[in-house]
Amino acid sequence: FSKYPILRTNFINLSRNFSDLEDAHHRVCLGALISTPIGEISFFSTHFPLSPLARLRNIVELYEFVLTFPPPHVITGDFNTVPNSPEIKFLQGHQELGGFIPSLKDAFDHSVSQYHLYTEEEQLSYGWTYTTLALEPKKRIDFIFYSPDKLIVTDFECLDNTDQDVIASDHRPILATFVSKSSQK
Repeated sequence: FSKYPILRTNFINLSRNFSDLEDAHHRVCLGALISTPIGEISFFSTHFPLSPLARLRNIVELYEFVLTFPPPHVITGDFNTVPNSPEIKFLQGHQELGGFIPSLKDAFDHSVSQYHLYTEEEQLSYGWTYTTLALEPKKRIDFIFYSPDKLIVTDFECLDNTDQDVIASDHRPILATFVSKSSQK
């Protein structure tokens, strides 16, 4: 569902290794080109496996799929890995994989710089998402990446879902607000 018109959709089945128990689940990446008030944006959502080897393989598959859509790109999902992992470093352009070096930015960085959140404790309320259904998040494995040459993050928030009678997920939802870089000139 989108409150803005969806112009195109597609998906890919991410590959898996059935002999790896942490890679046996069926994983996909969904893509949609959406017409928004700030222009067309290609939006993606995924959920990666627990297996480190599978994630390395799947991140390249995801990026190849992303390139079939026009920029700017916003990629969201549960990547089942932490910020300093090879997969995340790859998306941020700090590591080459499969002949690619993307240059996406983590929307969470907006909060780090805006609110001066330099320690893990300070970052807890702004970006750590995986809770194991406990009240305090344990790590950050959910991300929103975007094309920094086309988009600017104006707000990033990790929403509190612990005040509800029923908690629907072991992850806290994250939300980023963007403006077009061209509208800022």
